[in-house]
Amino acid sequence: METSSGNAKQALKLVDESIEVLQEFYPEYVSVVLRLKIKIYTLLNQYNTAYKIYEQDIYLAKNYNTISYEIDLYRSMVEYYKEIGDYGKSLEYSRLVLDQVTLYNATEKSTELKLIEKQLNEEENLLLLHKKERDFYIMIAILVLLLIGVYYLVLVFKRRKRAVKQIEKQNSQMQLDIKQLQDKLKGIDIKSYSRLSKRQKQIVDLVQKGKTNKEIGETLFISENTVKYHLKIIYEILQIKGKADLLK
Repeated sequence: METSSGNAKQALKLVDESIEVLQEFYPEYVSVVLRLKIKIYTLLNQYNTAYKIYEQDIYLAKNYNTISYEIDLYRSMVEYYKEIGDYGKSLEYSRLVLDQVTLYNATEKSTELKLIEKQLNEEENLLLLHKKERDFYIMIAILVLLLIGVYYLVLVFKRRKRAVKQIEKQNSQMQLDIKQLQDKLKGIDIKSYSRLSKRQKQIVDLVQKGKTNKEIGETLFISENTVKYHLKIIYEILQIKGKADLLK
């Protein structure tokens, strides 16, 4: 799919470059190249863009009185409407081809009319077949979408299951962390401990590791007096008397 899209983009680029040259030297032939853009956008299922280019192209064909190109454009629209499944419009443009051919070449009208009528009859006979084929492809597309939907649901279920396991694992780890914290703090109230700032919790941890005020200050790059000040606040928050209670 990506390769086809890339080829289409390259083709459109070449067509646009050709149009620029023709517009400068042979503007009457721009209509011919625009038909290629209609075909490319139709193949890309960009039908609105294809139709806008057709309107531009038919204007140029009429402006330069190039009936042969106009006929080819109508033929392009016959294929365009077949592609999008509008067989009524396809037949309508087939009739326009017939009318334009009549005007374009009266001397060969009889032969041309027979060919066009034969083509129209063949197209009418193929319409039903095309419709059946289209319905078949629609059913295939629906089936594919259903399979994709089932696959997506299974994928979501598996991801949800993994997420539940991950949450359970995180909960277990949190419970373990809480237990370790409780064992570490022992007699200290957990709720009170949670009110301590990050710096205060660092000081509590260093005290429990046996560090002196001076050592704590050096570790945290603060003065010993600041350490004492923090300890005073810690005692008040935890409602304990001193370091001895932190070491219990």
